[in-house]
This record gives sequence, C-alpha cells and structure tokens, in this order.
Amino acid sequence: QSLSSMDTSEHFQVLKLLGQGSYGRVMLALHRKKGTPMALKCFPRESTSLYSFLKEYNFSLSFCTHPSLTSALGIAYFTPSHYIFAQQAGLYGDLYEVILPEVGLEEDRCQRVVSQLCGALSHLHSLGFVHRDLKPENVFLCDAACRWVKLGDYG
Repeated sequence: QSLSSMDTSEHFQVLKLLGQGSYGRVMLALHRKKGTPMALKCFPRESTSLYSFLKEYNFSLSFCTHPSLTSALGIAYFTPSHYIFAQQAGLYGDLYEVILPEVGLEEDRCQRVVSQLCGALSHLHSLGFVHRDLKPENVFLCDAACRWVKLGDYG
C-alpha cells in the first residue's frame, strides 16, 4: 500500500489537541470541503515505521466495524514529519473527564458505558484481537450523557 503526500492545512482546519501519547498526538480537525469533524492521528516519521503506521491504519479501517469502536475514515497520508490518518472523533471528550473524583459516574450512565464496551470487546475478541489498554481515557464520548461511546487507541 502506498501513501500520498498531503498538506494538512490545505485539507483540514485543525481545531485543537485531543490527546498525546508515546505514539504521537491526535488532533480534532474539520474537513475543509465537507465540514466533517474528525480526529487526525499523527505519528512522527522519525520514530514510526511505515509498516507500523499502515498496520494500525489497516486494523482501524478493516476490523473496527462495531458501532462502539473508533474506526478509520479512509484518509491516510504523510507530511515531511508525520504519517497521519483520519478517524471518527469523540466530540464530547473521554470517559475520564466525566468521572468525578470521589463520586464516580451515575449508575445509569455507567451501565450504558459498560454495555457498549462489552459489545466492542466481544467484537474484537471474536476476531482474535485483545485491547491491551482499556482505561477511561480510551473511551470516547459521542454525546454528553454517554448514550454512545467508542473504544479507541488500539496501539
């Protein structure tokens, strides 16, 4: 598989940093032509092989078909400094941000989240995959009431 070179600012309006980790960073962006919000997952080329990048991109594109898994949107490219692919964005932050210290999460919200995560994990397990980093920071909210969440960060 080959990648095209692209200028991020030409095709996307980058709005803010969503997260950062050892792999790189994730930016919230709007597609300039479509107006669609998406997460741009950026991997530094100096520390990421093309093989590793394509492996994660293809996994997200091919196997993350459950409604509670973040999936790639079919946009992948490189810049002089990064490999980048677009995926669905959780526009309401992550689960960690809504769990109140010493209070937790209301039972009805908790039940909704756990039910969706069980479905997502069951889907991954049926394909022979294990999510090795299940934590609130990797559960992305599609609405404020946790009626729809997505598990992400499969690295």
